[in-house]
Amino acid sequence: MQERKRIIIHEDDQGIIDALKLILNDNKYDTLFIQDATKLISEIIHFNPSIVFLDLSIHNTFNLTPIKEIKKLKKVPRIILMSGNANLHEIALKYETEYLAKPFNISDFDQILELS
Repeated sequence: MQERKRIIIHEDDQGIIDALKLILNDNKYDTLFIQDATKLISEIIHFNPSIVFLDLSIHNTFNLTPIKEIKKLKKVPRIILMSGNANLHEIALKYETEYLAKPFNISDFDQILELS
């Protein structure tokens, strides 16, 4: 039996959370949704995901600190930045991550998962 992939999604928009729960509800993934940025790093260490989808604007506050903190970890998961920020491409290049611009199509999200 193939091991299920672990995914953390750091997101505060309940509509996006609900949509992603429907997509990820096929038992291929162990998924943890985190809305509280103060718990993100400890949950990454504990849950050991292969992918982290990281919303850059949690509770209307744009914050790059989580990327910097994740990059300091001993085991760095694949990071996918999610944002509607106009500079998302440049931010992703600077931090050597991938990105998913909001609003995004479900097929774009699926494509990222297929590549993992």
